[in-house]
Amino acid sequence: MRREVLYGVTGSLALLWLWHVWPDAGKGGRGSTGVLRRAAAASPSERPARRRADPAPTLESLLHTHLGLCGTEVPPARGAAPQLPDELRALTQGRVTPEQLATIEGDFGLELPSSPGQLAQAALLHRVEIERQAAEPLGQEHASEAWVDRVDQLQELGRRQEALEVARRAFARWPEMNTALRLADVLEETGQPGEAKRVLQAERARTSDAKDRAWSDAQLGFVCATRGDPACAARAVQSLDESGANPHLATFTRAVQQTFLGRFDEARAAYEQSLALERDPVAMSNLGEVEICAGRIAEGRAMYLEALARTPRLEVTTSALSGLAYASLREGEIVPAWLFGAAALAGAGDGAEASQPRGVLALAALVGGDLAEARRQARLAHEADPNDDLVRRRCFADAVDTAATRALAAEAKGDRDSAVEAWLTVARSGHQTLSVAARRALGEICR
Repeated sequence: MRREVLYGVTGSLALLWLWHVWPDAGKGGRGSTGVLRRAAAASPSERPARRRADPAPTLESLLHTHLGLCGTEVPPARGAAPQLPDELRALTQGRVTPEQLATIEGDFGLELPSSPGQLAQAALLHRVEIERQAAEPLGQEHASEAWVDRVDQLQELGRRQEALEVARRAFARWPEMNTALRLADVLEETGQPGEAKRVLQAERARTSDAKDRAWSDAQLGFVCATRGDPACAARAVQSLDESGANPHLATFTRAVQQTFLGRFDEARAAYEQSLALERDPVAMSNLGEVEICAGRIAEGRAMYLEALARTPRLEVTTSALSGLAYASLREGEIVPAWLFGAAALAGAGDGAEASQPRGVLALAALVGGDLAEARRQARLAHEADPNDDLVRRRCFADAVDTAATRALAAEAKGDRDSAVEAWLTVARSGHQTLSVAARRALGEICR
């Protein structure tokens, strides 16, 4: 719904109220606003009756009828709102521990392909080591490699503003491809894709080294693909293909490009080519996402588990564990989904990387019918990373999951118009649980 329409709601509704109670009072004024034009388009059965004897409509009933937020197309939800089991909600209230995960796994008698508690333990041990490394002094006497390593450590911990400061200082002192790539990566993650592109393009123009140019093209292709610039991404992929300097990067970047175009079969083929050249855990985790979004749950789960077995890096473990959570959710298993999501949180901690598992947990809570918990998780995801809309960097297996996640993210950002639009899509979908939660959300908005 357009923002200017909502700004005029209060005054327009007052006129509608007067017209409803005293039909002659509103003559000459109807049809002057977007709200009334929209009301005129409604079917006669949806318009309020014009009999003087009717009681005056409430603000809520006018919103229902004239703004179409909760009208006859989307009947309100009935009954008490369901809640997640207390053990699950309590699990993500504070710091998640492997012991908590193991206890709940046992209490529910789950038989999972891999233990969330054990996976969380491995992620936590790696996090402790990275935190130790990031706490070591870093000064002017250190070489550029040490500064680049520090950027990597801070990014892995989700401390992106600190990473950006270090990356800027490193690039200012050593303006070379290695520092340019790190700076561009952090710029993109902190919501500055335009500046990231400028850094990459300038550094590419300054170097004649084919391998350096390939890295620049790959990074540029990623930024463009994930930020909705398919023409730019296509040029980067073409440049990589023509140079032939790094076939692994070329196929990996093409896979990213195809994923964000929604071409999952082409993305799968490109990732498989990339993995044939190098068994890269990042490519494995990405392929796991593509498989699940294409409905191949078992294949996606296998890719995630292999990625987890090959590296403890938090960017991979957080993504893979979040992916395992979504895989369980697609199979209708909310408890395993919650445990894998909580395991991802254990490694992500309070940093920006927590946004990804929080987003999956928000969707899991919504599937479980717990709108309040879903909103809490979405709010925490937004607080962890305000630049993550929970949808841009990941795909979902169907449009309803996408719309539900978009609605929760919009609410967390305070974008009421986008939230209403997305909730309406979910409410009209007929999904057994999500549509009910969407009706509740719309009912609250209408009040």
